[in-house]
Amino acid sequence: ELERHEVEVGDRDARLLRLAERAYEGRDAVAGRGYAQRLLARSPDLETAQRLLLYSEFSGDSELELGALDVLAELLPKGEGRWVEALLRRGGLRAGSDDLAAASADYRLALESGHQDAEAEDRYLGWLEAQGEQDEVARSLCWLAARSESAPRRAALLSRWWSLEGIDRGEAAHEHLERWASSDGSAVEPRWELVQRLLSADQRRGALDRLVELTALELPAVRQQEVDLLLGSTAWEEGEAALACEAWGRCLERAPDDLAIEAHLAEALEATERYQEAARAWERCSQGAADAEQGFELLLHAAELWRDRVEDLPHALELFRRLQQERPADRAIMSAAAELMEECGEHQELATTLFAAARRADGIERRELLRRAAEIWDEEAQLPKAALDAVDLLLEDRPEDPELRAWRARLLRQ
Repeated sequence: ELERHEVEVGDRDARLLRLAERAYEGRDAVAGRGYAQRLLARSPDLETAQRLLLYSEFSGDSELELGALDVLAELLPKGEGRWVEALLRRGGLRAGSDDLAAASADYRLALESGHQDAEAEDRYLGWLEAQGEQDEVARSLCWLAARSESAPRRAALLSRWWSLEGIDRGEAAHEHLERWASSDGSAVEPRWELVQRLLSADQRRGALDRLVELTALELPAVRQQEVDLLLGSTAWEEGEAALACEAWGRCLERAPDDLAIEAHLAEALEATERYQEAARAWERCSQGAADAEQGFELLLHAAELWRDRVEDLPHALELFRRLQQERPADRAIMSAAAELMEECGEHQELATTLFAAARRADGIERRELLRRAAEIWDEEAQLPKAALDAVDLLLEDRPEDPELRAWRARLLRQ
């Protein structure tokens, strides 16, 4: 009757639908599918497609389901929730039949509409990976992360993106790393990578901020040391001496015998006017210096800090004594030591130092040193015998000097 077109169009569609229903009810899936497909071909409307989609669920007829979904995907308003669901459902069917390219296209289209479905996203990404589309996987991970409203989901997607190997991360990598870091406050990898990229671009201030963030995270000991070393040097270059002190101080706690770190720390301590700590640090550096010359210069600097900045004259004198032992003929060191001896009231030691220096000098300088030594022994230390030795040496140069002869006579009487 239908074939003879003796039934009006509306009745014809209704009868086809009825025949399809009866066939499925009678478990004749082949006949039911035939009637349904004819109906979809004749009247591809939403109501019919929805009805047939229900029949496909009851009967388990995947071919009918796919046909109904094709109609829905074509007729439903694009971007609408039902349209997205139809695409995702059709993608799942296609994936089940190993039509991965078509399945990926459905999922991509659905996901690009703004629909957020982690399970669907992961399926889509999995299919791309199965097809070896690593670059497409990378791009998809990034755009999915960019549109995600969930911070943990963004972080998970970008972590997966970062773990991909052999891909070109492109110029947008910095933006993706920033998004990852802002989405996961405990993520180390994006912050560390951002530090390297910012330093390479000579953006030390941005790198400094990221390094400070890293110091607040739980890091392996080796990475902690790397972060603090880099933080110290970057902070120092940026004029943040106090921050450099903190970073290098932590480094030194982990590696107390590292003199290079101690030298950096000493310099930063001095810049922040923490002179006593700086002086102690320079002392330690002098003891482990690579050569004697460097050790001498470092110890001299420490001695000057103790004298001029800390104003601990006894300790400064102790260091100048050590410097004198290393370079007894150094007049500048002798002069500095002599001044400290005088200020500290070490008169006998001062006179002895001047007397020893006089033996290495000549001319006017020799006479001045001997006279000063004699005066100190005579007046301050009250050691006339020692003073007499100095005066006798003065008389060798000027035996007829009446003042010296009178001075000698007085000392002899004493």
